[in-house]
Amino acid sequence: MMKIIKLCREIKVYYIWLLALIFSILEFLIARGIIKLEENFNTKNISFLLLLILLLSLIGYYLNKKIYLKEKEYKQKINTDILTSLTKKEYMKIDEGLDGEIMTLLISDSDIVSKAYISDLTKIVIGILSFIAVTVFGFLTSISLTVFSLILCPVSLLIFKYISDKIEKSWKLRQESQEDSQQILQEIFVNKIHLKILKSENFAIKLLKERYVKFLDSNYENSKLQWQLYTLSMLSGLLFDSLNLMFSFYLILNNKLTIGGFIGFSLLIRNFTWIFYELPNNLVKIKQAIVSFERINEFIHIENIDEFKVNNISSIKLENITFSYIEGEEVLKDISFEVNGEKSKISILGKSGSGKSTLLKILLGLYKPNKGNIFINDKKVDILPKNIFNYVPQKIELFPFSIKENILMGRNISEEKLNEIIEKTNLKEFIDEKGLDYEIKLNEDINLSSGQIQKIGIARALIEDKILIFDEPFANVDNETEDKISKLLYKINLPVILISHRDSKFIQHSKNILL
Repeated sequence: MMKIIKLCREIKVYYIWLLALIFSILEFLIARGIIKLEENFNTKNISFLLLLILLLSLIGYYLNKKIYLKEKEYKQKINTDILTSLTKKEYMKIDEGLDGEIMTLLISDSDIVSKAYISDLTKIVIGILSFIAVTVFGFLTSISLTVFSLILCPVSLLIFKYISDKIEKSWKLRQESQEDSQQILQEIFVNKIHLKILKSENFAIKLLKERYVKFLDSNYENSKLQWQLYTLSMLSGLLFDSLNLMFSFYLILNNKLTIGGFIGFSLLIRNFTWIFYELPNNLVKIKQAIVSFERINEFIHIENIDEFKVNNISSIKLENITFSYIEGEEVLKDISFEVNGEKSKISILGKSGSGKSTLLKILLGLYKPNKGNIFINDKKVDILPKNIFNYVPQKIELFPFSIKENILMGRNISEEKLNEIIEKTNLKEFIDEKGLDYEIKLNEDINLSSGQIQKIGIARALIEDKILIFDEPFANVDNETEDKISKLLYKINLPVILISHRDSKFIQHSKNILL
């Protein structure tokens, strides 16, 4: 409840609730005006009643408009917060099937939360205020009918209590299974060429079908429970209407309720029946939104990892690092090495399956070791922060921009430093040879070799003076290019950690860690 109160304060819906209060007061005044009109049918009372109805219509229109706009505004805020979280350097789930989660959060969860916490919560507030208004009106008009109506009302809360927990659990399962199916779909799109080459399309379709069927089953279960709720709410509402109407006729026949009072009650009766027809559904949507809100909140509010100023780092030490995905099956065991000073050059060598990728993820701050110690400047940390590294992957992705834009990637540096980096990476030689300008947009007519693409990746990493990590930089280049890149990496006045499955000229000048 405190989270909802805090959220309402944050998204500023109180003024909408103030409009709801005015709306319920006007409903009350209109009902009282009908009784007065019965007692004294004149132009003054008719005009006053018409004015109240006009005001009620205008406020109702403005209230619904504000609810709609605030709902869209809040959804935009949630989506902005989700996307902003992706830029956090300390975000730890980037390697754990993130795409499906993001899609579900943006497409489904944010929509559920914004609708529930703006529209449904406001409907509950309006309903409570209107319920108070009709109760006050009822005690002023017919105590018997009001007490009779109030006795019937708790039935709706029993319906909600009976089914709400089941809906909440099924909704959580639905969102998780939707996330899984979207992640598989994303992976199929990314690897569609590879799947086609391997003739594994049927495998991909089967996998997607399994996940999607699970989503459909959970969605069906959730829908079934919601229809049960709807059916029970409708039946109890109709029962309330019928009993209330019969009791009203009884009171009229016994001169205990006037025709004006009956019309006033009929005007406001939906403020009683709201408890049956709408309240259970509103409360369930709030329950669903709590599940989605927790998912979003968990994604957005990640604990910050202490960041270090890169130019203040004098040493990084890994001591007896051990890691296992499955307990008892160690992928890494007692790995120790130290990056000390800008001249440090380290090669991590090993065959496929030796744990190179796992160690890379530990270095990038994606995984936390199961055992062992990590020290930065002799200060012990639980996990390495990502702001101290620049990472050059095995496959360098180029964007349809200029060479300059592909190097800078939105970062700002002086022209002098950019030219220095281009010179250092020998990209200037390539640019001059091709008769290009680094402002010219890359396209299919500009044929870049794997070595030139690799150099663009290195240039990207040199924009900031950080520790450089290279993943298999020689996997797709010829011997001549390998020699050139090895010399380049050795001459760079920055610490370099190179991960490779084979020997290279670089290892002749580096400290080598064999996995």
